[in-house]
Amino acid sequence: YFNDYIGSSRETFQKKELISLLCNFGLYEKMFHKDERDLYKKIWKLIRKAPVVVVHGHIVFELEHFMKVYSVKKHKSADPKDPDAFRMDYLKKLDSSFGDTIGHLFTMITDWMTEMNSSTFVNIYESKDITNNINDKIKLVIKGVVYGIQLKNQVDELLLLHYHLGVEMPEELLEEVMNGMLLVKGVESELYSKVHLLAQLHPLMNRFMCHQLDYLVKENFKQIQQIKSTPTRQQLSAIYEMVQRILKGSYFKMNEFSITMLMPLLSSKEFGKEELSEQIISQVWK
Repeated sequence: YFNDYIGSSRETFQKKELISLLCNFGLYEKMFHKDERDLYKKIWKLIRKAPVVVVHGHIVFELEHFMKVYSVKKHKSADPKDPDAFRMDYLKKLDSSFGDTIGHLFTMITDWMTEMNSSTFVNIYESKDITNNINDKIKLVIKGVVYGIQLKNQVDELLLLHYHLGVEMPEELLEEVMNGMLLVKGVESELYSKVHLLAQLHPLMNRFMCHQLDYLVKENFKQIQQIKSTPTRQQLSAIYEMVQRILKGSYFKMNEFSITMLMPLLSSKEFGKEELSEQIISQVWK
């Protein structure tokens, strides 16, 4: 899991999750005193991918330092042997790749913003397949959140590593850092501007469901006039009006319960037959 995500384009919170892994590993060793050599080596390989993790604000977590202090095996099998030199080398690689990373994210975020402002997203009522339409909108929002997290992680890690290691940032990187910060604010602003549209998704789904249910019920209730028994016909007509009020009215838990109980009967192909009609009337009275 960590090998697949850390350092890839899908990475979000995986480096922070490493902290929990190390804490659990340290506790496991203290409690059971087992020599898990294979697991120990795998953890050190992960630490090479993320020697320092930004926790929050200016707080950073040195994974290698934690392993040396709290692991039972201490530093005997530590890898890398010289963590300070390794962190400096890691920072140099981060500096050299930062511009390309921001450029790549800029392209992805620009495409995402275009999709967010397209008629497909903004006009939420103009869709024949409303279920898939809503799913696509949710996926698009999640994509923007992921881009925002990845971008913020990149900027935070670069700034705090320079600060934490006491290394002056190259001047050519300052513009890229500013661009990264502006992009983060851009993603935040874009998501905030679409809050009102996202809030409409739930009632829109309810309206769509009610419309579909109403269509099913209407088709069957056309057969009411063919029922010979006058009392049965009158009671079914009253039930139909009640169902119409529920589907077109406000949402209440009791209304949802009533529709859930009645729909299998009201949409049945056997609707109109005397036995089912009596069953529907009995269910309503209950």
